Order: sequence, then structure tokens, then C-alpha cells
Amino acid sequence: MIPTAKAIIDYVGSHPGATLAELESQFGPGGDIDIAMPGRPDLVLWTGVSQAFADAFDAAHHALEPNIDVLAYLWDGAMLSLPVVLEYRTDWKPYAKPHWLPLVFSLKGAGA
Repeated sequence: MIPTAKAIIDYVGSHPGATLAELESQFGPGGDIDIAMPGRPDLVLWTGVSQAFADAFDAAHHALEPNIDVLAYLWDGAMLSLPVVLEYRTDWKPYAKPHWLPLVFSLKGAGA
């Protein structure tokens, strides 16, 4: 496992409800990569991350339980200027334009 991926998992374990903005500020400089839901490029999770952070998050996400929480990003002072998805179901059709899916993360099995 990528060392930064393990660090992300450990951080989320001690900071349940961590946002991608918070994780990026802890584990990586900015960059020009956007993170989207796998298979759903219309659902943007976060923008402007480094390739190293995107790779680490990709390696870590299997251990993370996502929940939607736009207020956590507001609290962090970090928002995207895209329409916000406040509810998500896998059977919904893709959006015509990108939308922001503001996820927070806890460890799977640890509760929210």
C-alpha cells in the first residue's frame, strides 16, 4: 500500500467525518487533478489535487465509508463552485454538467 494511503486511513480513523479538503491539506500539495466518483465523471468529489494525492486516495478509499455533508466543507472554508448533490443513488442517470458530491469519510465499520 502507498504510505500516504495508509496515513489517510489512519487520519480518518482518528478524525471521522474528514473532508477531502482536510485530507488534501494534510497529505498533499495542490495540483491539477480532479477526483470524481468511479465511472461517474459528472460527480466531482474534489478538484486541484496532486497526482500523488489522487493515487493515495484511490488506494485508501476501499477502507473508507462516505457520507454526504456539505456543511463540513463550509466549516472547513472549502467549497467548489459547482451545483451540489445533496442526495445520491447509484441508479440515477448522469448529470449533463458536472456536479459536486461533497463527501466526508469515516472508517468502514466504525460508524459515522
